[in-house]
Amino acid sequence: MRLGIDVVVDIGANGGQYACGLRDIGGYRRRIVSLEPASAAFARLQAACQDDPAWDCRRLAVMDRDGEMTLQIAVSDDLNSFNLSSGLGRAALPAIAARAQETVPTARLDSIYEELVGDSTAFLKIDVQGSESFVLTGAQRSLKRIVGLQLELPLVPIYERQASASELISRLEEAGLGMVGVEPLFFDSQIGLNVEFDALFLQHKVVESLAANRMRGASSEVIVDARRHSVTARAHRAVTITLAKLLARPTQRP
Repeated sequence: MRLGIDVVVDIGANGGQYACGLRDIGGYRRRIVSLEPASAAFARLQAACQDDPAWDCRRLAVMDRDGEMTLQIAVSDDLNSFNLSSGLGRAALPAIAARAQETVPTARLDSIYEELVGDSTAFLKIDVQGSESFVLTGAQRSLKRIVGLQLELPLVPIYERQASASELISRLEEAGLGMVGVEPLFFDSQIGLNVEFDALFLQHKVVESLAANRMRGASSEVIVDARRHSVTARAHRAVTITLAKLLARPTQRP
């Protein structure tokens, strides 16, 4: 068995920037399933993955219900959200303003996990612009099956109904996932605060296995160095070479 993720589920894929980062920067070559609900962004996603046989995409939002919901389409569509933006969000990020609405298909991760992942070893990336708590609500069983996940945590809410960082961390801890790396994502110089940071979580049993391997003299390359995360305004959170090595590293099943 490899800690090596057999499949990365890319929730909130936009135009496929994260998956491109996995391929181009991290060197990850296994399966990717990218999920994006907005039609314009999904068209770009389809174009990005069409020549990659190990990269699938679906027009779908992962939320807390199966059905349809109304998505707010922002001026910059990497900021699309099911939530309205907050006053701070609009002041700090003018491109967060909604310019249209779109009815999109939704599903709970628990409803589609078996179809997408089955018995494979999975890693989640969640980039859902203020809807993190709704994704977790619909993924309670799935969270116990994954190796780890990566998501944005707000220090200051830029969307209405957005769960706090402490609430999200607590919910993930309850699912057996501990935070092992952070990287500032958005600093608002006007108020002098980090508004969001990017966080990496791993199952506690995985961390224990890595620590045991390290004590036996395994390479220290498996340690995640959050300072090396590559983050740009558009290509959200391209996973670093260090993290990609962690995803692919052979190990014993924890």
